[in-house]
Amino acid sequence: MKNNVFQEKVEIRNSILENCINYISPSWALRREIARLSIDNVRSYNAASSAKRLENWNATGASANSEIIPALLKLIYRSRELMRNEPLAVRLVNSVVGHTVGTGIRPNSNGNSKRAEMLDVLWEGENENGWCKYADFDELTTVYGLMALAFRTVFESGSCFLKKERINRNSYIPLSIRVLEPDFLDITKDQVLLGGGRIKKGIEFDKNGHRVAYWLWDSHPGESFFYDTRRLKSIRIPTSEIKHVFWRTRPGQDYGVPWTYVIATLLHELGDFVDAHLVRQKIAACYTAFERDMEATESEKMSDKLDKLIPGRIEKLPPGKTVEFSDPPILDNAEVYERCRKQEIAAGGGTTYENLTCDYQYATFSNSRMAQQEMNISGVDQWQNFLVIPLICETIWDWFEEACDVAMLIPSGDNVGASWTVPGRPFIQPVDETEATKNQVRIGAKLPSQMVRELSGDPNRHWKKYAEEFKKLDSLGISLDCDPRKNIKTGQPTNLAAGDNKNA
Repeated sequence: MKNNVFQEKVEIRNSILENCINYISPSWALRREIARLSIDNVRSYNAASSAKRLENWNATGASANSEIIPALLKLIYRSRELMRNEPLAVRLVNSVVGHTVGTGIRPNSNGNSKRAEMLDVLWEGENENGWCKYADFDELTTVYGLMALAFRTVFESGSCFLKKERINRNSYIPLSIRVLEPDFLDITKDQVLLGGGRIKKGIEFDKNGHRVAYWLWDSHPGESFFYDTRRLKSIRIPTSEIKHVFWRTRPGQDYGVPWTYVIATLLHELGDFVDAHLVRQKIAACYTAFERDMEATESEKMSDKLDKLIPGRIEKLPPGKTVEFSDPPILDNAEVYERCRKQEIAAGGGTTYENLTCDYQYATFSNSRMAQQEMNISGVDQWQNFLVIPLICETIWDWFEEACDVAMLIPSGDNVGASWTVPGRPFIQPVDETEATKNQVRIGAKLPSQMVRELSGDPNRHWKKYAEEFKKLDSLGISLDCDPRKNIKTGQPTNLAAGDNKNA
């Protein structure tokens, strides 16, 4: 209040001074105004100016949640509609999910304790028949399929919920996982609680602003059943039983936005553009002949109704009737326009043009490699390390370790956690890239275990099987030319092998 009063007094004083200067010396006042405008132009940002070309640029200072909430449902519904009907949208989500999650991000328990060893065995099981195969509450996929489903839902709908279910019909580990769409969140729940807490659009916070629970509908509010949907009830679920997964782009953001928000208009309009060209081509194919009899009598006149065009049709017109067709302008460089729009969609969706369209006619090796590296650095690596692993993978592992404790299947102790191996990225130029990786390992720039992880393998399991394979070959008296223990790349025996032969 004091600041406002002070500012008003300053403005009044300045206005009196300006009026005096204008009265005494108009030329001096003009020079002052020109100098003031020059200083303002130097200090200001062009993007913040009020020039005529920017007069329709409206921006607000609203918080993230204030901007998201009014538009959230419509963004979600339109994003899903694009995924149902636009091939490019389907290809986009498949590309992003495929590069980020692939066939699954796989865990390896930390440490060498008995507890860690048992967790690995219970997760994978013998012959790939462990809990990970039966993690889905709906019994339709594996835990790795749930990872892909959760991330796909985040891309399409902005967020998803992982819900812990303390039952599993197919495993003696009392745990299964459900993936829920954000529609389950009861956004009508908005109230202040005793003790300083508050429920904001279905999310309950304590007095310190920490999430403590979510209010979810007991069934999907958009489901069509024979019973009255007004029987829906929202249930309080503590954060220990559920995880909210979304990509946060602003501090204070509590709700996720569909990742198509910036390209939804482009996808929709590009679909209309393609449809318009298709209709034009169909009309162009309708060559119709019109027969007019100028001497026909009244009784011989044909119907003057022409409701549709059919290729090869011959239509008789009565005297005095003509047919005219509009001649819409032809868009030059339509292919260039379409390609530019697809490039914008790829950039906004976080993938490359080639991955989006499968169009490689303009691609070179160096360009494709740079584009793929950029996609990995600015997109895939961040999505894996900041969203999928900490929010999806580690949540599932923590619940899994807790369930094993409850079932007393592992020795008691502190949580061991897990390290995660992301899917390997295929080489673009296998021979050269394999040689580069080998040289990095030889000079110590890369650890052998790191090399195995980059190829989507578990180092512990990999080297164990590696040793077992060569032990089996040794027992059978088989020596391969590619055995690095005995031969170098040129086929010459190593010092160890030469010493063994000498001793023999």
